[in-house]
Parts: sequence; structure tokens; C-alpha cells
Amino acid sequence: MDWLGLRRMGQIAAISRSALIEQFGKLGGRLHHLSSGEDTRKIDKYEPPVTQMASRQFDSPVEDRLILESVLAAMSAETHAATDRSTTDLS
Repeated sequence: MDWLGLRRMGQIAAISRSALIEQFGKLGGRLHHLSSGEDTRKIDKYEPPVTQMASRQFDSPVEDRLILESVLAAMSAETHAATDRSTTDLS
């Protein structure tokens, strides 16, 4: 709409609904309703994604890959279980 010099919702609302429909069809009617603050769509509740975090601190550097894989697998299982519990609690 910038190419028409319309930069604010109030400018669109000031144009007659019929003129917008004539220029843009059904979309013009929708533009007029929305720019006038008329919106009958249902608003869905926002539910943020469930996030979990895990960390482990080692006393000294770990050079054995198998130890790291084992710790990572355990942390992953713990995080998965915690996520399952938290999503079940939300139901």
C-alpha cells in the first residue's frame, strides 16, 4: 500500500469500504474491516514451547569419548523424562 501513499491503518480506514472493494475486491473489504479495528477471528492462546536444559561439570578434562557419550545419553534421557512430565502436567 506504500505505493499508494498509504502508510498508516487510519489512512486505509478513512477510505470508504466500497472504494476499497472496487479497487481490491474482497481483500479491500477485509482491509477496511481490519483497519477499522474489526476482527472477528478467534484468538488462540499462546503456549510457549517446553524447554529443558541440562549440564554436567567434570572435575577434570574428559578425554574418553565413551564416557562423554554415556553422560550425554544419561542427560538426554533425564531431559526427555522431565519434558514428558512437564507436558503431562499441562494437560
